[in-house]
Amino acid sequence: MFGTQDGHVHLTDFGLSKQNVSAATHGAETFCGTAEYVAPELLHHSSYGKAADWWSFGILVYEMIVGRTPFYSKNRTQMFQAVMNSEPRFPEGFPAEAADIVRCFLTKDPATRLGSADDDGWAEVRGHSYFAEMDWEAVERKEAVPPYRPNIKSATDVTYVHKVFLKEAPVDSTPNGGDDFREDEAGYEQDRHFEGFDFFGDQS
Repeated sequence: MFGTQDGHVHLTDFGLSKQNVSAATHGAETFCGTAEYVAPELLHHSSYGKAADWWSFGILVYEMIVGRTPFYSKNRTQMFQAVMNSEPRFPEGFPAEAADIVRCFLTKDPATRLGSADDDGWAEVRGHSYFAEMDWEAVERKEAVPPYRPNIKSATDVTYVHKVFLKEAPVDSTPNGGDDFREDEAGYEQDRHFEGFDFFGDQS
């Protein structure tokens, strides 16, 4: 996710995506993703669907308010155990409506997670009281006033990009650009071939 120079937020980094996953609880099976954002159904090696994305969005909302993800641990095994078995803790001052929507996104059961309605999960999310003041049509037209505008000189200004990323050399993100297989600390197999995925790396 990134912000434009006028403050509007865009989603990006679809280097690994799968199309036509419309069900909440099935449609994909590959274990992949950033560890801190992985939904519990992936850790249970279950088939998963769009509900896994709403889980990750809930993690992101929490992180943007607190500054860290809710189940983070340096020990990946402990973090995965927390994802599967613990509830998020909210520090003092965490907005009540924000806490409620995060709880709804971080429901362990993907079938009852906010956004998982078969007919229109997005409408379910928009209808939550957290977004009561949101004019979604104005947002889509970029007419809503962003709460923050970055102080940059141009659309290509990299002031807010961490220096460590600016020093990195380009890396081939195709399946042959790295190891094909590894196993993480918790013993979860991660196959980086990702057969069946619709997008992998830069397709331009």
